Amino acid sequence: MAGDFGDAVVSFDASSGGLTVDGAMRELHSDTSSGSVRAELERPLDVFSADASSGSVRMSGGAKAAQVDTSSGSITLDGLLGDADLDASSGSITAQWNAISAGAKVRAGASSGSVTLRFPPGTVLEGSVDVSSGGIHTDFPGSMSKDHLKLNGGPGAVDISVDTSSGSVKLLAN
Repeated sequence: MAGDFGDAVVSFDASSGGLTVDGAMRELHSDTSSGSVRAELERPLDVFSADASSGSVRMSGGAKAAQVDTSSGSITLDGLLGDADLDASSGSITAQWNAISAGAKVRAGASSGSVTLRFPPGTVLEGSVDVSSGGIHTDFPGSMSKDHLKLNGGPGAVDISVDTSSGSVKLLAN
């Protein structure tokens, strides 16, 4: 699918097959049973949602809000601008924000995979990171034990919660 769909809300549902998007629209919602989702956007979406039972999800070009769930595949998002709820049962999560406002909520969970979240310089994070089997690396202030990080927060903080069963977590400022 390619083109500028203006202010349209685009929904895609496939039992077998993937979705490739190159263009622009207001919202993009996809549900694939056996296939990946690839979106190269000309401008940020208001909402990006993807549910992939067997496949990866990759989005670049931005979204003000993102909700992604994969059962067997990785999640890679670039250009985020706000809230995100990301869950990968068997795959890694990599997400990068171009901007994020105070009070935004970020949730990321991976059962078998690592989580890497990149925030703009000056972002303040509050919340927690928990790992069952893996390490934690953070560029943000907080108190850390072997498998738990409590982020200090402060005025204008973004609320974050990250949980992995078998994988490491990186919170990066760049």
